[in-house]
Amino acid sequence: MKEGLPKVLCVDDELAVLDALRRQLSCDFDFRFATDPEEALEKIDTAGSFSVILSDLRIKGMDGAAFLVEAKKRDPSVSTILLTRKGGYAEAMNAVNGGHIFRLLVKPCSPDMLRDAIREGVRHRELVESERILLQKTLAGAVKALTEGLATASPLFFGRARRVKRLAKGIANRMREPCVWRIETAAVFSQLAAITLPGKEAEDVYRRKGLRPELQEVANRFPVIIDHLLANVPRLEDVREILGCLGDHGNRHTSVRAEIRRAAAILRVALDYDYLEAEGHERDLILTILRGRDGQYDPVILEALKSLFAKTMSRCLVQEASVRKVDLGMRLAEDLRQERGFFVAPRGTDVDAHSIQVLHN
Repeated sequence: MKEGLPKVLCVDDELAVLDALRRQLSCDFDFRFATDPEEALEKIDTAGSFSVILSDLRIKGMDGAAFLVEAKKRDPSVSTILLTRKGGYAEAMNAVNGGHIFRLLVKPCSPDMLRDAIREGVRHRELVESERILLQKTLAGAVKALTEGLATASPLFFGRARRVKRLAKGIANRMREPCVWRIETAAVFSQLAAITLPGKEAEDVYRRKGLRPELQEVANRFPVIIDHLLANVPRLEDVREILGCLGDHGNRHTSVRAEIRRAAAILRVALDYDYLEAEGHERDLILTILRGRDGQYDPVILEALKSLFAKTMSRCLVQEASVRKVDLGMRLAEDLRQERGFFVAPRGTDVDAHSIQVLHN
């Protein structure tokens, strides 16, 4: 291991080629080597992120292009370089056109050419990561501002959005899901259509009880309304897909990527848990109800939910407090209403500077 140098994985079943790479380029990069795809994938899973993965087209067990596709599934940001001889150029170009290969080099190539290609791959990885982090922070800030504003205007639904977001994030983290921000963002936007409803009707839809046929028809159109509202927002395609998979438990969305369907399944559990809790059911009973709905939920997600509760229950202390004594870090255990019945904030609200201002107002 060489601290500070970009980490590069080289895959080739010819030991002489790997030895040559080690001699010629080891001063510039932190090289790891594998002689077959299985060994290489194991190193990707255990050794952390690589800046660049370099593979020969002809390796035993799996051709290099197919291996790099698998590597990209594990780490979408990694830069991939495929080496091929002239005879395999056409085949390799198909992989490049498929979008899985960053660079294609024809063997034999000089050490300088290979060094430059790897350096370009390292820079590309850094740019992709920077853009991803910037996108997440920008979206997170925008979603937080939107949630705070809407939680003041529509505390029922966006109180739910906050609770579902927190619960879905906890489940996703327990399951070590990548890109948790997509699930959090989808949780907030899952309640967005509520802004189209007036107060009394909004509360009826929130409770999901005794809806008039025309109001039920409006509620049934919520997914279409949400998708329309988000259609012009760039970089929310994955979030829209997650929300699109919610309605029918993903049964009609088999063409959607597995991680999107899993994100929707996590969000569905969090939403349905919140609906049941709003009806007054205790935590253990809700878990029993969810488990009893055969085929509706992934057992792995329900187990993650159970373990999440086991972790957090020991840290809860419920007590009464006047509004003036509500402080940062607290969470409302019950809905907060004025004596005249005006709804101020829903249970589950995490107290921050914005919510304190709302409470004092």
